[in-house]
Amino acid sequence: MKTELYTIPKAEEGAVTAFFRRLLSEKIADAALIPQRMGKTAAMTLAATPESVVLVDSVSPIMAVNSAAAVGELTSGKSAGQIAAFLRPCEARAVVELIKLQQAVADNLLLISADCFGTFPVKDFADWAKETDDPEKAFLALAGTAAAEAKLRAGCRLCVRPEPAAVDVAIRLFGADLPSGVTAEARTEKGAKALQALKLPPGKESPDRSKRLAGLVEKRQAAREKIDLGDFLSLISNCVRCYNCRSVCPICCCKECLFSDPMKLGYDAGRYLSWAQKKGAIKMPADTLLFQLTRLNHMVSSCVSCGMCEAACPNDIPLSAIYASIGSAVSKLFDYEPGRSFDDPLPLATFREDELKTVED
Repeated sequence: MKTELYTIPKAEEGAVTAFFRRLLSEKIADAALIPQRMGKTAAMTLAATPESVVLVDSVSPIMAVNSAAAVGELTSGKSAGQIAAFLRPCEARAVVELIKLQQAVADNLLLISADCFGTFPVKDFADWAKETDDPEKAFLALAGTAAAEAKLRAGCRLCVRPEPAAVDVAIRLFGADLPSGVTAEARTEKGAKALQALKLPPGKESPDRSKRLAGLVEKRQAAREKIDLGDFLSLISNCVRCYNCRSVCPICCCKECLFSDPMKLGYDAGRYLSWAQKKGAIKMPADTLLFQLTRLNHMVSSCVSCGMCEAACPNDIPLSAIYASIGSAVSKLFDYEPGRSFDDPLPLATFREDELKTVED
């Protein structure tokens, strides 16, 4: 559809906060999944009344969890109503992938996202926020600078898609003057209907947005190209199979994982002892390489580079770099970008006779 821009006008409580209050008060949505300010941090909240929308924080650099899984819980199965979900671009891309994997449903979902400046590690954000009265305002003054980029999580430093993709409404923050209001773009008929129902005035593109976006992507693409995985076994040598990466991954959605029970792998005490006797000694826990390779095989074609896996790893395995590097190669191989569009079929669930011609028997 043709791009339609609207202005979310300034409001005493904040433009984005007022926007979500109106979505609820005018019954455009029955509930809103939103990042709300709580003290000096922000946490995802499911708000069901306009009064419960207190302060939506669209900028502060904190993302404790990828909320795509929460969207799956709220939309799959029998729904109690329309959900307006305000997510970061990587979270929205994960929702698109989950819908394709039949783990979320688009029918009762109004998917909203905004340009993303990136996020800090949770503990680093907490320490940084102590030094300011308004984390959102303080980060806006810092965002995009070399100092800000250096503070970001590894996944954010490698993110080359900081703008929304397949969403109903895209809020344009790059180059925006938030106190004066923000511009929202209707990306779908559903999004246009919602914005028109609010009777929002026409919006206009910020002249600085494209330049800021291109500069950010260029720096991060350069960082991706410098990735050298080198000795893969060495990179994952500290894996203890704690499964933290699997638990926080929004795309890792198997209801039953064979790694949850070693017996499903055919392992018993006798097997371990036999291996040790043959080799003299074996590393415990066993098969960390098998776990990591299985995760890569399952996830890399749909990985949205949110970096939650590395953030949750207790042993600092560079999972963001691993998935960014291998994911880029897989994306080029299949001409598929995770979360880019609902119309692109999942590559590993689609057969085309003419694909992979460069692979010889």
